[in-house]
Amino acid sequence: MMEGEDFEPDESKKPDIDPILLCKCLIDDASSEPVIIPPRKQKILSTVARTENYLRERRIPELLRFMLTKVIAEGSDKPIAYLEKLLDDCMLYRAGHGSAPVLYETKHLEAVIKSFDPGQRGWLSAGQIRRLYTTLGLTPEDDLDDRISTEVVFNNVKKAQESELLCLLSAGMPTEDLSHESVAERLVLFVVDGLRAESFTNYTTMPYLRSIANTHGRWGISSTQVPTESRPGHVAVIAGFYEDPSAIMKGWKENPVDFDSVFNRTSYTWCWGTYDIVDIFTKGTVDNHIFVHKFDPYDNTFGTDKNTTQLDSWVFKNVKDFFNNAKNNVDLKARLQSKKIVFFLHLLGTDTSGHTHKPKTQ
Repeated sequence: MMEGEDFEPDESKKPDIDPILLCKCLIDDASSEPVIIPPRKQKILSTVARTENYLRERRIPELLRFMLTKVIAEGSDKPIAYLEKLLDDCMLYRAGHGSAPVLYETKHLEAVIKSFDPGQRGWLSAGQIRRLYTTLGLTPEDDLDDRISTEVVFNNVKKAQESELLCLLSAGMPTEDLSHESVAERLVLFVVDGLRAESFTNYTTMPYLRSIANTHGRWGISSTQVPTESRPGHVAVIAGFYEDPSAIMKGWKENPVDFDSVFNRTSYTWCWGTYDIVDIFTKGTVDNHIFVHKFDPYDNTFGTDKNTTQLDSWVFKNVKDFFNNAKNNVDLKARLQSKKIVFFLHLLGTDTSGHTHKPKTQ
């Protein structure tokens, strides 16, 4: 640089320096200077925000705390096996089966309520009930009477605990509400196990059903994947998805992963058929809306040396007896008047005949 010349720095040789961030509390409110966040930090903050939202929406920390508390309270020598069973029980309860694996059992709730009523008056005040709920980590009701009997308090706390557990297990799960109107109030589902699909596509074998399907009814094809056994086919029809391949490890007899089905969404469902089919959709202790009438197809009564139609006759006879009994049963008769009910008749005779006499037998 010659003497007397002005110095002009080369802009292209300026080092890349990240801008220094200032705390917003140090910036004048009237200042128009923008707060610059580098792209790398923006990416980090975005990842952190997504992670926090994921954990919060699905209540993961609360779920882990619940599971750890259960393990500690149980004191099992095999905590991993206990956790596996606990998760199975939780999934069953979330699907509407079995009892709630709640944190506080009946004896615990009774002891806590008794501690709030040492004089054994038989009732608790509204303030005591709020403290009771807070002690148990539950949210009390907004409107409480001045005095509530301890028996009612016990039932309310038990229901609140089960409801809270269900909300915890269902957190973050999208709910699919059916917005369209149903085409019928009741569904009678006949499943002829072993009946080939070509029986319906061939006009010569079932002309009546074929004509009904084409002119009066609605029909479609529910496909499944191999192996084409009874269980995967029923899961495809009633649950609407391909069977879990891991079910084959238990001989298609158990549900490795619990799943939802049409039966769960009904007001009431009655099932008749073989235990290994109807139990697919009623695993665990069934609540008060799915009822099962089942038989053992391996019983000598239904031996292969006998007429296989007896398997179907058992179903039809029990269905007739069911409706005859409903005439004199006020409670059952009222349930039958409900909407969104399903009658499931599983007919095994054709499948057994096919295995015994082989296909295309007259």
